[in-house]
Amino acid sequence: MTRGISLIFIMLVLGFAVACIVTSSPTPYLPTTGASPSGLGTSPAIDTETSALSSTPEGSAQGNLTITGTVIDVSLSARVIMLMQPVQGIDIVALTEETQILNETGDEIALQSIAQGMQIQVAGETGSSGTLIATQIVLLGQ
Repeated sequence: MTRGISLIFIMLVLGFAVACIVTSSPTPYLPTTGASPSGLGTSPAIDTETSALSSTPEGSAQGNLTITGTVIDVSLSARVIMLMQPVQGIDIVALTEETQILNETGDEIALQSIAQGMQIQVAGETGSSGTLIATQIVLLGQ
């Protein structure tokens, strides 16, 4: 009897865990034109050219973007620059080893030269969650 109750309890816990996993990562519903699998009708079409599901900010071509913003913080160890306000949905600039950092005259400068309150122009590719992966940063008006 105790074994049967334990088995039922384990099955309930596993069922609950599976239900939590399934509901925590929903799959988006993207209807397409044509007959449904059951043959009961058609689904509406989605215009993928103007869909709000796009991950790149408006005005960028294939993820390439150039923005100008004001620095609020710089993390030297993480190689990240945080902007005071989001610009076209971007509030974090991530640097790679290939990122060029230049002053207005085109001379290379160190990341340490960028500080809070400075204006920067950043060119790069959009990443996830408001991040721009910089290929070039220009320090403006310094």
